[in-house]
Amino acid sequence: MFFISSKRFFTFLSILFFFCFSIFAQDSEKIKFEYIKLDNSFPIWGELKLDNALYYDSIDNNGIPTNLIIKNQLHLITFKFKLNDGAQGLFRYNLLGLYGGWSKLSTKNEVSYFNLAPGKYTFIAQSYENAAFTSQKQFEFQISDYTNNNIFIYIFYLLFYTLLIGAYFSFRTARLKRTQKLLEQTVKERTAEIVLQKDEISLQKHIVEEKHREISDSINYAKRIQSALLTSQEYWDSISPDNFVIWRPKDVVSGDFHWAYQITIGNKHLMTSKEIAVFCAADCTGHGVPGAFMSMLGMSFLNEIVIENVNLKPADILNKLRKKIISALEHGSTGQIEQKDGMDMALCVWHKESNILEYAGANNPVWIIRPIKDTRAHEIIELKTNRMPVGYHYDAKDFNDFIFQLQQGDAIYLFTDGIVDQFGGPDGKKYKSKKFKEMLLSIQHLSMKDQSLMINKEFNDWRGKHEQIDDLCLIGVKVV
Repeated sequence: MFFISSKRFFTFLSILFFFCFSIFAQDSEKIKFEYIKLDNSFPIWGELKLDNALYYDSIDNNGIPTNLIIKNQLHLITFKFKLNDGAQGLFRYNLLGLYGGWSKLSTKNEVSYFNLAPGKYTFIAQSYENAAFTSQKQFEFQISDYTNNNIFIYIFYLLFYTLLIGAYFSFRTARLKRTQKLLEQTVKERTAEIVLQKDEISLQKHIVEEKHREISDSINYAKRIQSALLTSQEYWDSISPDNFVIWRPKDVVSGDFHWAYQITIGNKHLMTSKEIAVFCAADCTGHGVPGAFMSMLGMSFLNEIVIENVNLKPADILNKLRKKIISALEHGSTGQIEQKDGMDMALCVWHKESNILEYAGANNPVWIIRPIKDTRAHEIIELKTNRMPVGYHYDAKDFNDFIFQLQQGDAIYLFTDGIVDQFGGPDGKKYKSKKFKEMLLSIQHLSMKDQSLMINKEFNDWRGKHEQIDDLCLIGVKVV
């Protein structure tokens, strides 16, 4: 029997174990890791280690770290492995620590894992040759619980941002308070200014109201004076019992006026007397206060010329009135007057016993409406006058006297342009002389008092909502 001593047997086993281990070690190096990528990028291990993102013991000859610890959150890790000789082989792999087991045998030599949970893992790759797994390569790594690791960082950032936000809101609150104080101060100043301005406005308003009241009182008093200078209705009734006078100022006072004077002239030798009536309707330059002053000037001069000097010739009355007006205006304006200063006028002298009408006019005519014999119709006779004003005129001449024989039943009308120039009606046009003549002819069956009512109504209806544009004066005298 063949016999081997125990000492030699153990020596033989040791040599066999070392030989097998050498062969296995040589076979195990047939596979290696080509690279490991983190989050799809090739890490620079030294920099990441310095940045405390990774920790590892060392880096092998293939540039692969050992005992890798990943401290930050990892979304993707990729392993690529190959045979040392570069030949294509068959492989299988497994990630211990992740449920799933070994992969199928294939030529695939790259694998990625997504969103691995914190924990310890061992990736193993094996090569397959000659119907056996001949070598393997493994890589151990650990993913730290970055949430726990970074809790202090999170607390720091939370405190930092809390303090930052608190400081921001404190600064903003302080700034808002300063702004509010500035606004309150500005409001106080503006309020004080407004109160002061309000007081000034109230004072100015009071002054304006006081001046307005004084002016209104003055104008109203001027109206009283002007009305007192105008011929009264009782006086007109003494000239003719059938008459009317329409006087409508555009404003409080008027630039239009009517004036009348009646005188009885007697003959001591013949023991006779005769009545003569002088009357006129005048339209002074302007209206309102300026026109009113001119009208009172005209009435004053007529009183002087006719009443005091007993001048009963119409043309002579107008000639002397023109001289006095020009002289007064030149004296009041250092010798310079405007061409428009003066008045338009129609003046009549009615000799009642003979019914002879002497008249003269400055731009304004005299209308006579006469009944047509044996009919109910009437006709209008327009008595022409001179085409120049009582005042300054570039081609001034003496006014002319005209004579007209009146008949019983005739109606004498003197008027200013206030009615014929009034805008109104459906189209907003002027009333005009033609329409005025038609209107007067249509009311001849009425008394003079009733005619005045109809004329006022016609004027109001025609004017409607339009403003009265001028003063109005109209005289109607029936020959009885």
